Amino acid sequence: MAILRMKPFFLIGVLKNRKKILETLQKLECVQIEPVSDFKKIDPHQTISQIDSMIRDADRAIETIEKYSDKKDNFLKSPNFKSPEKLNVDIAKSDNLHKRVKSVLKSVSKIEKIQNKINKLENESLALFYYLSLDLPTDIQSTKYTNILIGNIPGFWNNASLLNKLGEDVYFEIIDANKLQTSVFFIIPKNIDERVRKILLDIGFSQPPFSSTKKTPKEKSASNKKKISKLKEEILEHENNIKSVCKEYKNIQDFADCLRLRKEKYETICKIGLTDNTFILKGFVNPKFESKIKEKIEKQIGAYIEISQSDESSPVDFSNNFFVSPVENITQTYSMPSYDDIDPNPIMSFFYYIFFGMMFSDAGYGLVLSVVCGFLAFFKKFEKSKKAMFRMFFFCGISTTFWGFMYGSFFGNAIDTVAKVFFNSDFSLAPLWINTVTEPLTLLIFSIVIGLIQIIIGLSIKFYTLVRKKKFIEAVATVLDWILILLGVGIFATGKTINNDVVSMAGLILSILGTSLVVLLGGYKNKGPMKILGGIISLYDITSYISDALSYSRLMALGIATGVIANVVNILGSMAGNGILGFIIFIIISILGHAMNFGINILGAYVHTNRLQYVEFFSKFYEGGGKKFVPFGMHTKYIKFLNKIK
Repeated sequence: MAILRMKPFFLIGVLKNRKKILETLQKLECVQIEPVSDFKKIDPHQTISQIDSMIRDADRAIETIEKYSDKKDNFLKSPNFKSPEKLNVDIAKSDNLHKRVKSVLKSVSKIEKIQNKINKLENESLALFYYLSLDLPTDIQSTKYTNILIGNIPGFWNNASLLNKLGEDVYFEIIDANKLQTSVFFIIPKNIDERVRKILLDIGFSQPPFSSTKKTPKEKSASNKKKISKLKEEILEHENNIKSVCKEYKNIQDFADCLRLRKEKYETICKIGLTDNTFILKGFVNPKFESKIKEKIEKQIGAYIEISQSDESSPVDFSNNFFVSPVENITQTYSMPSYDDIDPNPIMSFFYYIFFGMMFSDAGYGLVLSVVCGFLAFFKKFEKSKKAMFRMFFFCGISTTFWGFMYGSFFGNAIDTVAKVFFNSDFSLAPLWINTVTEPLTLLIFSIVIGLIQIIIGLSIKFYTLVRKKKFIEAVATVLDWILILLGVGIFATGKTINNDVVSMAGLILSILGTSLVVLLGGYKNKGPMKILGGIISLYDITSYISDALSYSRLMALGIATGVIANVVNILGSMAGNGILGFIIFIIISILGHAMNFGINILGAYVHTNRLQYVEFFSKFYEGGGKKFVPFGMHTKYIKFLNKIK
């Protein structure tokens, strides 16, 4: 259970073995390769660009196939597992699959163009709808003495209102009128054309949004309908072409991932240094594979390998057991550890599971979570990251079940409600420790106490790291004094609670000792009188620690909220009585209500548990800023490898 610091790695091999060595390193996934300077290099960027384009095309084709078939992947679906040796798309098959991909994308492009034409025709037909009663072609020409206008006016107009607006010298015919607009045909004498057009412009007249033709609106609409029908048939042909490629779905996924592996290999080739007969490769190696890599490459293939001791520039990874490793991603999301950090996961995992359980706090919900996630983690095949996540929530579910029974909550007070309403019984599930609703103060005190314990542990880790770096004065002046104060306050409060003067006095002495150290050493970096003044000012930091301790009150707040909402759901479900109908209503409301409560509070527990680790715990000792170890390997999107399942 520690931080795994990678070792600097250096390799020199003959050029003819380069391909075989790179393939071996890619399968072993144990070396992070860094660029080599001061040597000749290959520039495969054009090849990488072409591969990138092919990957994008393959991904788009896969997304398209998923839309036209039942081959959709989902989060809980087991991925397509293969051994690395079986993921091998030969050149002939690769060319054929690339043609299939291009065929799919060509069909997609044509469908989009055809659909645009259909949309245009449909919009035109919609505009024509208001002119269908016009029995003249829409491109009717003006005469020697008159101009012809067709268009619409916003709002509802009738003959009287238009006549009143335009006068008797203008001939018009209302084609269609509704609340939104009025479509009108005008014959305007040329001598008054300018005046009439100004009036029409003032009332919002606009010409129709369709092109003029020698057909009447009705004929044009019928023609559009035929064109749309024909275009839809063309779309169907292209869709059938896409569906015909659906049988190649898995093969195209293989093809896309082979391209990804090839791209990663070419990106690695960019970093390799070359001479006339040899190649040079450097980076960092996972120390667990130190002997294996020497055996596989140095002995079996032939190359010179040099592995040295890790230093501050080395990337890091975690190496933890079955219980701790699921929370490693929580720490990675925050930051990878620096060279001087210790692995926070073993301690953090313990508090993480406890805090999550205290906030989710219902035995029924915990059982559901642990059973579902336990099945997914231990009996289904998933890639390592998903299995770790399900395993984390499995342990969180066990903790939730424990705290649920401690608080006497099993889907809220479902057992009590069912017994009372449907069986007229006083049977109930009694809490093993406290009732959170009637004893919130006890839970609040416990939450703050357990929070103080985590804070003190965080400070103790900081003290240890400072001592390890031989910063003894800083360790005492900034950490040990606050550990003594917080311990003293905790012991003093405990003594008062149990009414033991000896314990109280011990806590008071520790607090005074810690406070004295803060005053004497808090300003150790200052000079002269500012040393003491700086120490006195440092006492103000107590507000920060009080704030941190109070942050743990969320353990109480969310724990109570989960149970109270669950109880409300049970009350609502039981309001219909104890008959058959009442029982059915109770089941329906319970399922919906508890599902909603489950979803809301599992999210709250997850977010606030993370917050307590990031803000209250890590801030006390964790520097972070380390580099994540990212080995050259088999990084794919669709295919997962059997040797990666742990």
